[in-house]
Amino acid sequence: MMERTRRAVVLAGFVGPWMLACGISVRDAGEGSNVSRAINAAPKSDDEVTRVTALDAFKRVQAGKAILYDTRGAEYFAAGHAQGAISLPVADIERDPIDARRRMVSGKLAVFYCT
Repeated sequence: MMERTRRAVVLAGFVGPWMLACGISVRDAGEGSNVSRAINAAPKSDDEVTRVTALDAFKRVQAGKAILYDTRGAEYFAAGHAQGAISLPVADIERDPIDARRRMVSGKLAVFYCT
């Protein structure tokens, strides 16, 4: 558990890597879900996802090279979050992954975290 909380994931795709970062499998998503359908466009292996330490993610965000996304629910985000993080709850991603993708900042690396 500590290993997961010390890591951030810089994503080349969207839903698939996010699920890897948060410890969710394709099986958990369900075959008919929006998440399951969106996985087809996501990276298929860890080779396509860059894992970075929390310190490296922080440096990338501070340098303006990455955007930090908090995938926890709104109530947890409101209670406290990493400085500069943008709320993008799992429920929003599952409900409409295409809309969630549109809400993301383009041209920057996406760093997702959940705890």
